[in-house]
Amino acid sequence: MSLPCVHTCVRFAACLLVLLVAAVPMAAQEDETDSLDLPVSLERIREQLSRPPPTLLQSLDIQPDFSLTIEEEQPRFVEMFSPEDFRGGPAPPGGVYAYEIARMIPGFRPPIGGLNLLALGDGIVGAISSARRRRAEDAARLEVRRALMEFCAAQPNGGAGIHGCEAAPLR
Repeated sequence: MSLPCVHTCVRFAACLLVLLVAAVPMAAQEDETDSLDLPVSLERIREQLSRPPPTLLQSLDIQPDFSLTIEEEQPRFVEMFSPEDFRGGPAPPGGVYAYEIARMIPGFRPPIGGLNLLALGDGIVGAISSARRRRAEDAARLEVRRALMEFCAAQPNGGAGIHGCEAAPLR
């Protein structure tokens, strides 16, 4: 006997043993249901299950066993926006403390408008990255086209009838 056959036989025997062990309590349980003292009546349950389900019109007359009411309390304005939220206006560029220190310097003029140099720098970096990517893609296309032309030139009849060999010449 080979090793896989032994494993199959052992598995089959184990499954058979499990089924036999599980069948004994099930058989005993079926006999005990009649003698159990249950808090519910099995006959009443069987009787209710044997009745046909109510029609749609009959089910409209059924009163619910419970009801549920949800009442939402609207928050007041003071709870939504506390008075502390309205103490000051917008913060000056650089923060309040940097602005106060700069005010002490002779000849200080507050800025009229702000210029976000970080966004400007991000835009420049993005444009450079896009240009580099475009240049690399063009170089890769040119290399593939050259390799395809060399392949087609090496084929009989210059690659006539081969898909891709009819491509336009290099630019």
